Amino acid sequence: MDKFSLVIFGSSGYTGIYVVEEIFRYLAKHGPKFTWAVAGRNEVKLRECLATSLDYAGIRDYDISSVEIINADTNDYDSLVRMAKKAKILISCVGPYRSFGEPVVKACIESRTDYIDFSGEPQFLEEIQMRYYDIARERNLYILPSCGFDSLPCDVGVEFTKSKFPGTLDSVETFLSGSFKKGLKANSATWDCIIEGFHHSHELRPLRRKLFPQVFGDIQQFKSRYPIARRVLYRDENSKLYIPFLGSDRSVVKRSQLHSYNFFNSRPVQMEAYTYMPMKAIFQALISVALFMIMVPFQFGRKLLHDYPSFFTWGLFCRGGPSRDQVLNSSFEIIIKGRGWKERLADPLEQPTIPPDGKIITRITGPNPGYPTAAISALCAGVTLLEERDKLPGSGGVLTPGVAFAKTSIVDRLSVNRIKFDVISVS
Repeated sequence: MDKFSLVIFGSSGYTGIYVVEEIFRYLAKHGPKFTWAVAGRNEVKLRECLATSLDYAGIRDYDISSVEIINADTNDYDSLVRMAKKAKILISCVGPYRSFGEPVVKACIESRTDYIDFSGEPQFLEEIQMRYYDIARERNLYILPSCGFDSLPCDVGVEFTKSKFPGTLDSVETFLSGSFKKGLKANSATWDCIIEGFHHSHELRPLRRKLFPQVFGDIQQFKSRYPIARRVLYRDENSKLYIPFLGSDRSVVKRSQLHSYNFFNSRPVQMEAYTYMPMKAIFQALISVALFMIMVPFQFGRKLLHDYPSFFTWGLFCRGGPSRDQVLNSSFEIIIKGRGWKERLADPLEQPTIPPDGKIITRITGPNPGYPTAAISALCAGVTLLEERDKLPGSGGVLTPGVAFAKTSIVDRLSVNRIKFDVISVS
């Protein structure tokens, strides 16, 4: 039997519904360029969610009964293998990935199926890279986690900024902000990932001590002569306050830059990531963080955090996620400020004696970051992998989005699907 081009696993979940909606939009706009199917545990629920996604997309002439349903359950490994064998590319929407991600990756490796997910969990991302990088290369497979909002737009955006700078880029700082006209809300599944991520954060350092020699070789990390400092509070020229962004963008970009340095002799760009926060929200965050750090080491404390996400986050995370109206009335912006040398260095690893004398500012904009933008990002990653596989580096591996898609047209694909990349200024 021919494989489906894309299989969406977890299509009935909160994020999965938005992925299917974007597939309907894409096919209506570009025609039937690929075959696809949905997968999950409950066929009835999957059919209902297909109808919801079709309604969200505003399309009336698509026969959803023609969409094949594949039965798969993370508690049944054989079902995951059967699902993976039916796909050229599997897009997994089933998180938290710490709990449910690795069996799906393993099934894709066994079935020789390319893999994409939405994970923003650094430990999962780095464990998967360490454990499966070599075997993925041996089998010429692309395992591409973190292709949702964490962290495809930012990671690809850094590569975009690098390509638009006329000289040699040395560092970037990213500034995330958003507009949430009907209120800022997020699905509690993300909160669950944060809780478990912090609880296991002590495992990251020993993991990284293994990861970098094992995947990247025994390399001496390149350090610029002009490092950028990480600030606890960043006040920009408009007096807006930013705090360090606690998502996975920084760790993903760092691995992209190390990969480019080690394998392509490309100068690694330093990176710091910030997110906008009003003063009132900073005060609320301080209280929440204090409670969080006290409670997260204890099983009972974690249970309370899991059970009452809205209470402990001032209503930010809620069961069932934001309403459709809240999603449609929100958007994001990432400003990337880069600095480097106006003249391109003959040796990209040279350490000039003069400080960087050139600047560039780029911007990424799009709809709600957690859901439509995440769905568009993952779908464009899937279509790009499907149509431009020969432009991805090497012979496979577990790669970050910035490394995987650096030579492809993914920025153009994203731009025609509501995620815009622009150069604001170069000086």
